[in-house]
Amino acid sequence: MNSAFKQDTVFEINQSAFLIESIRQTPTTHKLYCVPYDTVAKKALDVDTVKVFKERRLKEEFVKGNVVFLDTNNMQAHFVELSKDQIRKRDMWTEFNEMHSERCGKTNLSVEDYVRESINEFNWSKYEYGKPALSTAQGYITKYRKNSDARALTPSGARNDIGESRLTEETQLLILSAITDFYLVRKDEKARSINEIAEYLRNKIAILKVKDPDKYPQVPSKQTIYNMFNNICPLLEMEKTLSKSEQRKRKFKLKGSMISNYLMERVEIDAVYINIGLLDDNNKAFLGTVVLMCAIDVYSRSVVGCSYMIGKSPQENTDLALECIKHMVLPKEEHPGAPYGIPTVLAHDATTAMVGNTFKQSAIDLGMRPVSVRTGHAWAKPFIERFFLTLRLSFLSKLPGYLGSKSYKGASHLNPEDSTEAHAKLTVSEFEDKLNDYIHNHYHKSAHAGLNNRAPIDIWKNECQKNPLAITAPMQSNLALNSLGLESFNHTVYENGSVKLKNERYRADELKTLAHWKVKKVDLMYSNIDSEKVVVKISNKATAKKLGKTVFIADRVMTNYEPSSAQRACLDAARNGQHSEVPEASKVPYMFGKGLKNVDAESNPNCSSKIDNDKCIDVNTDDASTQIQASNDEWLGDENALEGNTTGNQSPSDDELALGDEL
Repeated sequence: MNSAFKQDTVFEINQSAFLIESIRQTPTTHKLYCVPYDTVAKKALDVDTVKVFKERRLKEEFVKGNVVFLDTNNMQAHFVELSKDQIRKRDMWTEFNEMHSERCGKTNLSVEDYVRESINEFNWSKYEYGKPALSTAQGYITKYRKNSDARALTPSGARNDIGESRLTEETQLLILSAITDFYLVRKDEKARSINEIAEYLRNKIAILKVKDPDKYPQVPSKQTIYNMFNNICPLLEMEKTLSKSEQRKRKFKLKGSMISNYLMERVEIDAVYINIGLLDDNNKAFLGTVVLMCAIDVYSRSVVGCSYMIGKSPQENTDLALECIKHMVLPKEEHPGAPYGIPTVLAHDATTAMVGNTFKQSAIDLGMRPVSVRTGHAWAKPFIERFFLTLRLSFLSKLPGYLGSKSYKGASHLNPEDSTEAHAKLTVSEFEDKLNDYIHNHYHKSAHAGLNNRAPIDIWKNECQKNPLAITAPMQSNLALNSLGLESFNHTVYENGSVKLKNERYRADELKTLAHWKVKKVDLMYSNIDSEKVVVKISNKATAKKLGKTVFIADRVMTNYEPSSAQRACLDAARNGQHSEVPEASKVPYMFGKGLKNVDAESNPNCSSKIDNDKCIDVNTDDASTQIQASNDEWLGDENALEGNTTGNQSPSDDELALGDEL
């Protein structure tokens, strides 16, 4: 249904036709600015004022049949086609209202006891629908009684608007902040009840709505806030059969597992797709958009790990997750004192990037316990989701070329010509520098309500001073950590001590030794994000014992260009844009004298473009020698004539005199 609301579309409502002149995105819906349309002349009327319609309101009227679209060619009306789900629910509520009217008559339709009885007696399973709430059924009864039309019972299809949220990012951030600050608190603090938090949020948003209605256009209901709390404490389907007291115990236990009492007890990791285009540092070629993965310590709210991938269609994969783990557990040399360490629990989504054996085995080998939460329930990891909302509002929204969050706005706020490539302004290094500057110099040093208005970096340093052993660093060497990566098998060892992987050559002294020992094949561990080195694995035990090691690092052999980043996309762009730092040149024709010499193809009539086979001499004839002698005499005569023309007494031209004088 969204596709129908386009610019220059004509529709009819209340026997009046309008042309959609422009569309404006608001925090809750689209506003359609329309002008009256003359269906006879087939053109928009020239008026000073325009009429504004809300998209959600028009959708409801479309479903009811009160609004139709007009074909500008023949002015024929056509209705919006309903989905199967809308038709099924319309028939269901129509049948329910007819049954309810027969049971109760026309005077007792809204009596709660009668409505409950009708809900219990109606066959909801026929339409694959569960028993609705009392208020839901009463709402459809009221619609049916006022309109006396089944079309009024048709759902508007708001659930089909995938990717759009009814709450703005600012409102979501307020709710999520209240959950993490007042509900998910440590055991020694007194947490507020869900009802108290809901009342607090509704009162605060109501005040903010008066001050800034664009950011806070509506006050969410209590049920909306309750649903977010329910997503944080999900129960398995089998647990719904337990008693309420047992369910409450399990909720408290689950809540306790999400609260940390010391540094790195629980770390949440997740990825976010950033709708911004980046350029190559050297040739400014468009590389693509960004997918960013971050890890946050729940106790101190510090960002302990970060990795990103750039590409035309970047995906959240195992390679990205492993790079984030490496960045999390190792000290950050470029930012001394930045948080790092091995967490006790690593909470992550059940995505393909993190449920594979490679990711799980790597996390377990480092001493952490990976825990999966339900996919599609972002509120099950409230701390990292709150950080991503803060990142969008405080950092990404201020970057040039950022096109907004798809999770809330989708792409409806963009013009057709808007694209990340057209708006790309930042290079890879500029984006990386600005991201590090925001995390380490702004976010880590800003007051946090969940930390009693303390800064995350101050909490981290204070805990480290009280307990220097609070941070667990990996006991393995840097070599073992680099072994965390993707695997590639059976690579040829060349005589010069190198191996090839994805058109790149890697060299090490150990490889030269293996080549001398006639070792033909080795296995590699690599990363598409950091392509500067690979880890070589020796599977043969005898060879490994003789060499004294089972793994070693091979560095990439530098080519004639220096890549601007470790990103794989940068390497490809460097190949495609070789010598791009030199400006392009055009072809320069050679000029002599007064201009180009144009030679006519027929200027020399004696020069034949073809061989005349009629003049060939047959050497087998009796007079062959006579014909050959005559042909030679004719050719010599032509040559003498040409020499006479060129060597005769001719007066020199002005150009020749000028040339002689110049010499």
